[in-house]
Amino acid sequence: MAASDDVESPHDRTLDVPEPASVADLLASVARGYPLPLVERGKATWVLASGVPLAVFAQQWSVPRSVLHLPLRLEDLDYDGRTLRLHFSYLVQLPPDVVYDVVGRLRLRAL
Repeated sequence: MAASDDVESPHDRTLDVPEPASVADLLASVARGYPLPLVERGKATWVLASGVPLAVFAQQWSVPRSVLHLPLRLEDLDYDGRTLRLHFSYLVQLPPDVVYDVVGRLRLRAL
């Protein structure tokens, strides 16, 4: 990734997925339907969020790892009308295991 990659940002995209029954189904659909860019040396890390972090995606992992303390209900995520809004944050080449550990410890809502 380079600064020139964001010349035409934001990079909005609509992804039609079958009606997911769970956050896990949603993550699987996103992973299949939205391939992330590959970077040189094969070490790139992203966090997928929808109001709260959902999963860590890493170029060196075959599947994303969901954050376990998530609400399991899709209704708790970020919607604009009937559209579920998702956002990828690119965390350059930070080690995905470290990112997963940190994101897994976040508490963004009062318990």
